Amino acid sequence: MLSLDVKDQIANYYLGMIFFLRHDHRKGKNFFLNATNLAPMMPRRGLSLVKKSDQGKYLEAKQAFLN
Repeated sequence: MLSLDVKDQIANYYLGMIFFLRHDHRKGKNFFLNATNLAPMMPRRGLSLVKKSDQGKYLEAKQAFLN
């Protein structure tokens, strides 16, 4: 069984990636290149990269993942 801290990091990583890439509006950038470049920092910055309007949905999804 994974510890809660590890689950929290996994949740931040994947949910942050999903929400950030869904709303990546920097035109002309390669979608997959962005995902690769963001991967190392996503666990620390998951929520800060999510648009303000989506932060509630992000936290709700993260809670569901952790439970």
